[in-house]
Amino acid sequence: RGVCSADCLEKVLPYADTVLFDLKEVDTGKHYDFTGQHNQRVFDNLLYIRNYIADRAPEKVLWIRTPLIPGATASCDNITGIGAFIAQNLAGIVQRWELCAFNNLCRM
Repeated sequence: RGVCSADCLEKVLPYADTVLFDLKEVDTGKHYDFTGQHNQRVFDNLLYIRNYIADRAPEKVLWIRTPLIPGATASCDNITGIGAFIAQNLAGIVQRWELCAFNNLCRM
């Protein structure tokens, strides 16, 4: 989970070859409205993973996934904002950014 502690990441990262990280919403207020969590820790954890890979484990793979939920995360502003964050902060580290189509199969 993107909101876990850095201590948790430190314990798990040595055992992961590939890190799949969901980045849902760049806007802090919208992220909180959609998830009930602030996104600052999400961004901090991505930067922690970036530094871990760059400094200690360049063989590790980082993929970012963004679920495109209509009326929520599937906006031009959000996608552009996440793209800018990746370009400015994770260039050379992220190997794939997936824009994941939403499905509501989990709804009852």
